[in-house]
Amino acid sequence: MKVNISYAVELQDVPAEVGKLLFNVASHMTVLLNDVEEVAAANPTKAIASITRIREGLADLDLRLADCSSILAGYVDIQNKSVPGSTPLEVEDESSV
Repeated sequence: MKVNISYAVELQDVPAEVGKLLFNVASHMTVLLNDVEEVAAANPTKAIASITRIREGLADLDLRLADCSSILAGYVDIQNKSVPGSTPLEVEDESSV
């Protein structure tokens, strides 16, 4: 069962907190990559179980990345609304990435 956890941080600390979350995602991604590299097709039954576990891990990472994206979207929205007349935070064109 998945649950949401929330906690409060100062607005200016949001990017750093998301950075910590992304570092955690990267660490888990490295573990999953190692798991993928260790899957041996010589034992199909064991390979199936490993692949299932890896896929579940990837699904968890997708949820964490979605959370990070949502948090940063809210941060950008607040920043752009909080200072009237200022230049909005830059938003990169996703098609150029």
